[in-house]
Amino acid sequence: MSTEDLLRSRGLRPGDRVVVCLPRGEHLSAAVDGAIAVGAIVTVLPAGFEVDEHIRASAARIMISDSDEAIKAAEDSRIRQVIGSRELKGS
Repeated sequence: MSTEDLLRSRGLRPGDRVVVCLPRGEHLSAAVDGAIAVGAIVTVLPAGFEVDEHIRASAARIMISDSDEAIKAAEDSRIRQVIGSRELKGS
């Protein structure tokens, strides 16, 4: 399943917001490319970046991350789903 198809199956629709918090590499590229292909609005937060406030301000419904800090911040936000990099195509 492509990353685009995975995101669509998880309910991501054109115009939805998604936060990607992954280190540079193929998973980051796959996540961003898949979300853009769906038509989502993408916010990329570099791994290790102070994420709490940015995640809450993003109004995202889906986050793609393996960061424990980002996942914890998502619990206090509008984010309803967290997708790990292992679920992305090529993992």
